Amino acid sequence: MYRMNHVGLTVSDIKRSAKFYAKFGFAPDDPPVVDTAEHHDEWIRTLTALPDAHLLLALMEFDGVRLELIQYVAPTGNGEVAIGTPDAGSAHLAFSVDDIDGEYERLRREGVVFRSPPVYIPEGPFGGVKSVYFEDPDGNTVEMLQGDF
Repeated sequence: MYRMNHVGLTVSDIKRSAKFYAKFGFAPDDPPVVDTAEHHDEWIRTLTALPDAHLLLALMEFDGVRLELIQYVAPTGNGEVAIGTPDAGSAHLAFSVDDIDGEYERLRREGVVFRSPPVYIPEGPFGGVKSVYFEDPDGNTVEMLQGDF
C-alpha cells in the first residue's frame, strides 16, 4: 500500500526558500536545518550516488503535505533550473485560494515573478477555474487556482 510522504524540491538557498513557501502556509517559516556533514551521513552519499554529497535538509508542512527543501552544498549544481515547465521531468506545486486576484496583487507587490495575470478557464475539465503560474526563488513553477475542478 502506498501513501504520500512528501514533495522534495532542490533549492539554492534553503532559508530564502523556506521564507517563500511560508507565504502559502508552510510552517515553520524558519525550519530546523539538518546538515548532513555534521552527521557524517554515509547513507546520503549512498542514496544520492554522489560520493561527496553534502546536503542541507529542511521539512515544512501545510494542509497535510510535507515539503522537503534540499540544498546541495556539494556537489554544487549549475545555479539554474535544469529544466523548464515544458520539459519532461519538470514538476510544480499548486495551491487553492479563495481570492486569486487579491493574492496575485499581494504577491506581485512582494516581488514574486508571475508568468501572466490570473487566467479564467471557460470550459473543459478546468471550466470555471482561474489559474496563474509564478516562480519560486529558484525558478521552480508554482500554480495558484481559484475554483473547483
